[in-house]
Amino acid sequence: MAHKDARTVASIERHRRWFPDAIGAVGELIRVLGDVDPFLVVDERGDWRLACAGVDDDFEPVRWIERRELPAGDWEELEAEGMRAERLVARDEPRPAWLVAMAEVGAGENEDEPGGESFGTTSLVGRTAGMRRIGVNVDVVHPGQRSCRYHWHRLEEEGFLVLEGSGWLDVGETRYRVRAGDFFAKIEGPQRPHQFVNDGDTDLRIVSIGERRPDDEVQYPQAPWTPPPGELR
Repeated sequence: MAHKDARTVASIERHRRWFPDAIGAVGELIRVLGDVDPFLVVDERGDWRLACAGVDDDFEPVRWIERRELPAGDWEELEAEGMRAERLVARDEPRPAWLVAMAEVGAGENEDEPGGESFGTTSLVGRTAGMRRIGVNVDVVHPGQRSCRYHWHRLEEEGFLVLEGSGWLDVGETRYRVRAGDFFAKIEGPQRPHQFVNDGDTDLRIVSIGERRPDDEVQYPQAPWTPPPGELR
């Protein structure tokens, strides 16, 4: 058992498709970050949840590698999957799992698939805090990027609150200027296919709220704006 201060780490979450095993996740950390000392974070059952490596506080997320803060507290040091691992036993500041700090929520690049178009970074706040039927994310769209593929949901409602920055909102065949304080409501169905585009020189930060329905279907009509050729990354 060891007491550790809060730490900023680069991390990869366990993912049933892209990173089902710890060795693959650790290998990706080493491939992208180079000479790091990776370790696993495991849950109370000893199952690995994160592959991590310590980084500077100004580390920027890259692809599937997120930035997050591990909380200060007592950490048990053990072994899992044949690798060094840690398990949080007690936080310095006692908190229930449904009350989370933004710094502890993984901030990672928002993309359709590894190596696909980047849509900035996303923090899955609602899921991290245990929400099951509603998704609440904080999205950061960098200059020159769009927030997502132009789309609509067959069954799910969505809502978007612009926190910082400005840009435009493509809805159907119309373009609207948006800025901090604007809220866009999207009902289910083909009305209002949409995407935000950051045409400024500062980040566009948006809170995204939406239903999580397993029977939903997403449609992707022709987008009115896509990044210029060569700028997909």
